[in-house]
Amino acid sequence: MASTLPSTVVCGSQTSPPSRDCLQRIQADLKDPKLKELAKAVDELPEFWSHLVEVKPVLSQVNDAPLKKLKDWAKDESVLNIPEGLPNILLAPLTVIIHLVQYLRFAHSLDANDSQEDQHHRILQSTSKGGFQGLCTGFLSAAALACSRTRSDIWCNATVALRLATCVGAYVDLDRLTYDNTDVHTCMIIHWEDNCGKDQVTEVLKGYPGVYISVELDNRSITVTAKQSQVSLLRGDLAARGAKLTRIPIYGRYHSRTHAEILQDLLEICSNDESLRFPIISAPIVPLRNNTTGGLITSAEKLHELALKCMLTEPADWYSTMSETVSSLMLQPVINEHPLILELGHVSCLPRSLTASANIRAFTPLLTLTASPNEPDASRYDYPEHSIAVIGAACKFTGAETMQQFWELIRAGGTMVGELPEGRIALDKKSLRKPPREEPLRGNFLSRAGHFDHGLFGLSQREARYMDPQQRIALQVAYHAVESSEYFRSGIKDKNVGCYVGVGGSDYDHNVCSHAPTAFSFTGTARAFVSGRISHHFGWTGPSMTIDTACSSSAVAIHQACKDIRMGECRMALAGGVNIISCPNMQQNLAAARFLSPTGGPCRPFDAFADGYCRGEGCGFVMLKKLSCAVADKDEILGVIVGSAANHCDGNDAITVPKSHSQIDLYRKALSLAAMQPKDITYVEAHGTGTSRGDPVECRSIRQVFGGERPTLHFGSVKANVGHTEAASGIAGLLKVLLMIRNQRIPPQANFTQLNSSIPPLEPDNLSITTNELEWKATFRAACVNNYGAAGNNTAVIVCEPPRLKPSAGNNHILSGYPFLITGQSGRSLKMYCTALGEWLENTDAPLSDIAFSVTRRQNRTLRRRITFAARSLKDMKNILGQQARLDQQSSPSPKPKPVVLVFAGQTGNVVYLHKDAYEGSSLLRSHIDECDKILREMGLRGLIAFLFDQQPIEDVVLLHCLFFSLQYACAAAWLDAGLPVQRVIGHSIGQFTAMCISGVTTLADTLKIVAGRARLIQQKWAKERGCMLAIEVDRQGALELARSVPGHKIEVACFNGARNHVLVGTEVAIQTLEAKTSCKTRRLKTTHGFHSELVDHWLDDYMALAQSITYATPIIPIETCSEGGSWKEFTPEMLPRHSREAVYFFDAISRVDKELGPCTWVEGGVGSKGIALVKCALGTNTSGHSFHRLQLDSSEPLASLTDTTIQMWDEGVDVQFWLYHDTEKITFDSCDVPAYQFDETEFWLLRSDQARQSDLQRGRVISDRYKPLVYLLRDEGFRGEPRKLHFGVNQYHPDFDRYLHGREVLGEVLCPVSVFVELAAKAAAICGGRECSTAATQVQVLNLEIHNPLGHAPGARVGLRLKRIGSCKWGFSVISDKDVQSICHATGVISLRQERHGKLEIGPQWSVIQRVIGYSHIQDVLDDSSAISLKEGIIYKVLEKVAEYKPCHRAIKSMTIKGTAAVAQLEMPAISRDSSEITVSDPLVMDQFALIAEVLALCRDDCKRDDVFICSGLSELVTFKSLQSGLGPWTVYTQQTPCGPRELLSDTFVFDSTSKQLIIGLLGARFVRITASSLNGIVKRANLNSQTSELSVETDAVNHPASVAYPPSNNNDTSDILSILSHLLHEITGLPPSEISASTPLMEASVDSLAATELENRIQEEFHLHRPISLYERQFNVGTLCQEIQTQRDDRLARASRTTTATRNTSFSLGRRTSSTESLPDDAEARFISKSAAVLAQLSRMLSESFNITESILPGTELRSLGLDSLVAVELEYDLQQAFGLKVDLMQLSPELTVGGLARLILASESQTSGHIASSMMDCRQTTEGKSQMYLG
Repeated sequence: MASTLPSTVVCGSQTSPPSRDCLQRIQADLKDPKLKELAKAVDELPEFWSHLVEVKPVLSQVNDAPLKKLKDWAKDESVLNIPEGLPNILLAPLTVIIHLVQYLRFAHSLDANDSQEDQHHRILQSTSKGGFQGLCTGFLSAAALACSRTRSDIWCNATVALRLATCVGAYVDLDRLTYDNTDVHTCMIIHWEDNCGKDQVTEVLKGYPGVYISVELDNRSITVTAKQSQVSLLRGDLAARGAKLTRIPIYGRYHSRTHAEILQDLLEICSNDESLRFPIISAPIVPLRNNTTGGLITSAEKLHELALKCMLTEPADWYSTMSETVSSLMLQPVINEHPLILELGHVSCLPRSLTASANIRAFTPLLTLTASPNEPDASRYDYPEHSIAVIGAACKFTGAETMQQFWELIRAGGTMVGELPEGRIALDKKSLRKPPREEPLRGNFLSRAGHFDHGLFGLSQREARYMDPQQRIALQVAYHAVESSEYFRSGIKDKNVGCYVGVGGSDYDHNVCSHAPTAFSFTGTARAFVSGRISHHFGWTGPSMTIDTACSSSAVAIHQACKDIRMGECRMALAGGVNIISCPNMQQNLAAARFLSPTGGPCRPFDAFADGYCRGEGCGFVMLKKLSCAVADKDEILGVIVGSAANHCDGNDAITVPKSHSQIDLYRKALSLAAMQPKDITYVEAHGTGTSRGDPVECRSIRQVFGGERPTLHFGSVKANVGHTEAASGIAGLLKVLLMIRNQRIPPQANFTQLNSSIPPLEPDNLSITTNELEWKATFRAACVNNYGAAGNNTAVIVCEPPRLKPSAGNNHILSGYPFLITGQSGRSLKMYCTALGEWLENTDAPLSDIAFSVTRRQNRTLRRRITFAARSLKDMKNILGQQARLDQQSSPSPKPKPVVLVFAGQTGNVVYLHKDAYEGSSLLRSHIDECDKILREMGLRGLIAFLFDQQPIEDVVLLHCLFFSLQYACAAAWLDAGLPVQRVIGHSIGQFTAMCISGVTTLADTLKIVAGRARLIQQKWAKERGCMLAIEVDRQGALELARSVPGHKIEVACFNGARNHVLVGTEVAIQTLEAKTSCKTRRLKTTHGFHSELVDHWLDDYMALAQSITYATPIIPIETCSEGGSWKEFTPEMLPRHSREAVYFFDAISRVDKELGPCTWVEGGVGSKGIALVKCALGTNTSGHSFHRLQLDSSEPLASLTDTTIQMWDEGVDVQFWLYHDTEKITFDSCDVPAYQFDETEFWLLRSDQARQSDLQRGRVISDRYKPLVYLLRDEGFRGEPRKLHFGVNQYHPDFDRYLHGREVLGEVLCPVSVFVELAAKAAAICGGRECSTAATQVQVLNLEIHNPLGHAPGARVGLRLKRIGSCKWGFSVISDKDVQSICHATGVISLRQERHGKLEIGPQWSVIQRVIGYSHIQDVLDDSSAISLKEGIIYKVLEKVAEYKPCHRAIKSMTIKGTAAVAQLEMPAISRDSSEITVSDPLVMDQFALIAEVLALCRDDCKRDDVFICSGLSELVTFKSLQSGLGPWTVYTQQTPCGPRELLSDTFVFDSTSKQLIIGLLGARFVRITASSLNGIVKRANLNSQTSELSVETDAVNHPASVAYPPSNNNDTSDILSILSHLLHEITGLPPSEISASTPLMEASVDSLAATELENRIQEEFHLHRPISLYERQFNVGTLCQEIQTQRDDRLARASRTTTATRNTSFSLGRRTSSTESLPDDAEARFISKSAAVLAQLSRMLSESFNITESILPGTELRSLGLDSLVAVELEYDLQQAFGLKVDLMQLSPELTVGGLARLILASESQTSGHIASSMMDCRQTTEGKSQMYLG
């Protein structure tokens, strides 16, 4: 029987950091009283360090924080996080600690009856020959033990070893700081095989300066130290010579002769400090060898010196040391026993060549916990079977948009009460109802309640606008809660999820109902859609409920969710609530009922000064799952709901009065369900609103149940922090308690100073409301959350801390790069997330591995955009995130994933190798390999593990095939577990067995049975002639002919691998003969036998019997078999012999897959095989679009290969998880609270559209437009090379527009100057003109500027601008305003602009003449004339006061000299005028001052009467030759005026730079019209009325008047215009960009669902006055088809209308465009005619609005009957028509299809024609069924 005592004890060197599981085990052992002396030595290390720094101050540069952490870790239960830099000051002493703890634990395990002294003594005896040996740092541990006779000696020597290790580690770190600050030294192992010798390796190393050999590890491996920058090149050079390099995570130089000076420093320190020297003894008690030479140490006098040399300055010859040790063991007279080596450390350092040859056994004490790390510690509380785990949470409350912010707010005792956000709801006091007491509108309001990421949830902007903000916010907070639960992690998503949302009222319904109904009005405001939308978005199939029990709604939602999970209605559930205030009605109602605080102050729960509650807004959700399922799924558990109950107050009092006995019954029921006693609850989150009725009753209930003889019970209410969030108040309380559990703290109660006088003292009953933050000291933390509804519902939830899981085991491997996947629906969201994550990194000390794990597992892989990268360090990660956040360009959309095909190659050799790091690093891979190993052992075969990591050839065919299959299976199964969506599997030769197993045809056990049984038949029954296989490059026909070309020998084609790649098989002689005669390129395959040939025939019967012993199933994953003519239809036993005998038609199989699936993602299953190479060969040149992935798990860095492959697949859109981030690895990571998804939000808030609230609409518009630019593009209607027609909006609320208008007052009102029209047109042209026409343009030209109607302050109207391109950088423009159905054209003209570097504008030739004639000399002539009149600034602006008053900051005219009809002025703008927030093109403030010179000159004319004023009505041309951008002057202006009739003056003005005397601006033909001041007053008043003047000017056709581009879109018969309008309608309804909509776009692909289809029908009716039902099921129905149908219907209708109106053509006309009746009119008459038509239509529309009580715009095409016309209304309307227009008509006798436009025609006809014409027109209206087609006004 083998001895359990070791012959040698070996202490390993410092290697990679220990895992967390290892550290946890060591930490637990240090708490053993038997090891208290060792723990004491660790505890003293920081104190020793302080002393060391005093002796050697230079060491103060070394960070000693890791030593302090080591001390804390040894003393308590804290986790020891190894810093990223791997400090040696920590890892060196930690290595010694591990050795000593392992040794002592092993000694204790020998015999419980032995004393501790006896145990150590027995080991000393058993190691008398082999002794204690140590490598590098391990030498310290070995020396400490080898020189210790007693346990006391061990403690003494352990202290010395720990301190020496600390010294050495510190000096190595100091060396790093001094010399390695930019390029750190690192260690690596170099291993070579027979084809490479040490001499070749050494020769390579000589080429790298500073690289040295530090350890001779084995006869074929060494350790070298090199700089990190050298590693990559070094690896390549070594690989070229057949050597492999593997990095070791040790940073710094050990065993370096450069440390001679450091050694002397340390020896000096040791000579003066006895605690750094081992006790002097004659010699070690057992053999101890110098690991530099391998020789025995015969004297222990200066053992510390030898130890320091072995670590610092001398290279270690470990191979010689262990060779000598093993030789000494072989001399022992031990019979039938293999020596046992006790190996200490967490990584083996025994030379493999020695242990293999000497048959030595090695044993390493367990370094992991014996209990499962994921097994809950439930010893304190037995969780009920029905317990529900909280696995995710999110919130949005006032001042807190994340859980962390919520906790910070609560723990700080903050309160968020404030004023109602501006623009939220109407505040016009006249419109508010008058409650008994008028309360202030204060509360806890969200600052961005209207913001929403509509794109993320696939909603159009239009639909989002009609959605209740409660729906929008609930969607976003729900998304965060789902994300936090890691629901999105790769794999099949569980759809059996319920959704339960507490919602009170829907204030937004008032806003929506004040607008015309749309298809989105109902779905946007019905409360059922709050939960329904969430379930719909995630595709959940569980119950979806919106619950309203008033203030307890969210608690009831949670209660119901828990019940449904227990009952099996759903496996998981999202539960919570939301509350948003968007209407004052509820506020007034609650105030009237005296619920609210009349002072508008915060909630003061249980306080003496409480006077009612303060409303709050917010939303919160939790993700729930049964506790047992959450533990099994390894979910992070935030808390556990162990009981919940709901009841209702009895009906003895008023419904809103709370009942204590009902609350008491509720608490007791919840406690009973939780199997708890009242004393188990140590905190109560009370409902506590701060009302005089509710608080005393609740406190009495809490006292009755939870008070008494017990530890102090604390209670409080979160409503003091965020207000009473009503329907969301229950979830707010639950989230607060979950945060308390996580942080183990009780926060202070905000707004509490003195107990309510109605509540008796709390102390007698051991109750307390704390105003200070306290530690929650309970041994088991459990709380009760109360939530009551005003309608009588009561709900209580018992929530407690989760099961205490063992600390994470830690990651066993440090990756060279951790993969990250970050996704977003938009590029902006991705950039925002990178910024947020980067900022979060600055405030966390979490290791990179945990961050990568947490970030990647939370990503939603279905989103459109993604970025991937691998980060080597936190610094690297920060740099990458910073780069991503700064990128200007949008990230590219995630590609659509291609079908994934798993490929399994056939046998290509007799070596099967897996790098050990892959096995140890991935528990996913390891579990499947171990499963195969277990099955094979149960079959009586050899296990796999001992052979996996050996690169030696394998002669045993059974072992070879089993290894080959097992690696293929393990890789493929790991990919499937990681969520790889495999759509096809294919196997080549033996690889088909793996394909069958993975596809589900055969079980793993049956497949291994087949693989091993077949291999045994090959091994035992194959004939002496094994045969061989030959790869040959020739086409198929050539291969078949070659097979027949060797007479007397049978050669067969074994594999058809490609069009010109085949494998032939035959006997050795046959293949040799063929090789000799063929000229084709050939290659022998390293197969063991000649498969797929007649050589297999004689064992096929036995194989058939084996095949019949297993079962076959239908494949779950489709499998493509490599068979001729097609894949197998079914799998039977007969197929297996055929598969072995027949040829492999791999080329055929790949061709079939390619034809069926198209471009694929090909993934190889297995290690070191050639599957991907075979696929590429089979595809030939047809690889475009395909992608190929092969794991290199046999390389020196296998996990880096896994990282690269995973990232490549992520980049291709494949939804797969990184193996090391799989659920099975979760115990090795600590979850991090990384930032949540960043929403790309837009503000949506539909204000109440009510005439009584116009002031509110104005305020709301100011808020929504505050951040819009002055001019912004609305839509572009240019298609297929036609002249572009563009619509722009003008932001009246922009600060610049305000300054332009309010810088001057015209007769007490504001009026837009000519210069502002120029600036608006220039900005619009700059937006769409490209680089040549940017806002930096230096040349601007305006032609034919006409002012049709003045523009004042028009808050109720929409001001816009329209452009039509008429040349290069040349645009016709019109400035218009719209209100209701009225449109006013204010100005028209033509504008050109260009940057000078792109060429000069093509201005007229007259300017070259002008510049010659009008020179600066004219100015000097005026100034020098003694008869000229001079005016100073004060006089000038006094003259202007009869027209306008200018603010001082807008006054530029300093002086003016007048001579007859000419004037010269000096101008300079005040510096204070330059505060504009936008860049201007024409500088309208300065330009206005230039134009004023002509106006002052006119006012100073001799014939100007006191009441006369002059206004500018337009100009012929304006040209700027130089930009005025940010100029202040000075300028000199010359103007010359010419009378043009009695009322008009024409003025030409020229602006010169006063310094350079160059002409910079010219204004020609400015027209000034003389009117009276009273007339101007009327014009100004009308221009500033909220409702626009009835004297409307309708723009004429842009073709005949190039400056006017206000075109009626529905009157253009061209299909392209219809397509333009449809594109913008679809964009508005669905959110799809117009650029992505073409005529061929199917409506279903344009995101048109049933609701959107309804809305599109309505909008087509509005725009085109046609009804066309939209069918989503007409697959060929696209946008172009719809365009054609609309065009056809319009043409038909116009044709019918034309036929019915022939008799009255002379009186028939169209308000939308010219007809034959108007073509002969002169232009002026036509303009008056069109203006009159529009005025009649506008007046008629207002009249109809009043008659039918309609607030929305009435379109000309609207039928009167659709407005509600009946006989009674008709009588009143007929009277109004006669009074207003003189029209007598019997409305009920006219056509029932009469439209508003048709009625306008009758009115116009009655005013201009005879009664006969009226009768004719009336008859025409009765006959024309589609009258609205002629009456449409654009």
